[in-house]
Amino acid sequence: MMNLYTKKITTQSEMVQFVAPVWTLLSEAYENVKGGLNFDSKQDLIDSTCQWKIVFSGKKILAVTIYKAKKGLKLVAMATNKLFKSIAKPALIQLIKNEIKHCWMELSEAAEHFVLKYCNGRQHMINKSQISALLNKSISLDSDDHYHYYRTIKNIRKQKIIVGNPNFMQVC
Repeated sequence: MMNLYTKKITTQSEMVQFVAPVWTLLSEAYENVKGGLNFDSKQDLIDSTCQWKIVFSGKKILAVTIYKAKKGLKLVAMATNKLFKSIAKPALIQLIKNEIKHCWMELSEAAEHFVLKYCNGRQHMINKSQISALLNKSISLDSDDHYHYYRTIKNIRKQKIIVGNPNFMQVC
């Protein structure tokens, strides 16, 4: 078994050290997502986030999660290194399982499927009656279930769900 470890990155100087490989992983992960990656540049990624968690095997980056300070800690992006999929995917699953108790995330498409199926997401779904206040944005509540809603991001209407713990008041 490889020796895996997670590094918590909280300063811009640390982010600068890792931004190139992290940007590459995120860009690849979001290339087929409607609306793509919600950061305009590497500098925007650094400036608009407060914490990254990076899972390493030696010097190789296997997985990454990106956070903003919003009603606690909001996980806003995630990715795995496709070159090491067999160990990167389980590493990301374990990271999110640990994080879901201490942060929240707004999910759609493949990320929603991944977190609900592999990361105990169903145990941490947030009822859509709380979502408008949580996001401080208007959403469309026309879904039949108690958790999904629609919101427009980058002029694209997307079905979303929130999982995690938005009341956890730890900031970056």
